[in-house]
Amino acid sequence: MKIAKILAVTLRVRNMKASVQFYRDALDLELLYGGEGSVFLHWMGILPFLI
Repeated sequence: MKIAKILAVTLRVRNMKASVQFYRDALDLELLYGGEGSVFLHWMGILPFLI
């Protein structure tokens, strides 16, 4: 079976604030839902290193 694309990835983190800052600032992803105080986030962006 060949994987065509990845639609979602779930990560459990200890520090949501630091995680939001990393994905937003270092990886330049756009936060669509949630925030530093949320328990769930939705990001928009391309992660070419995962492909």
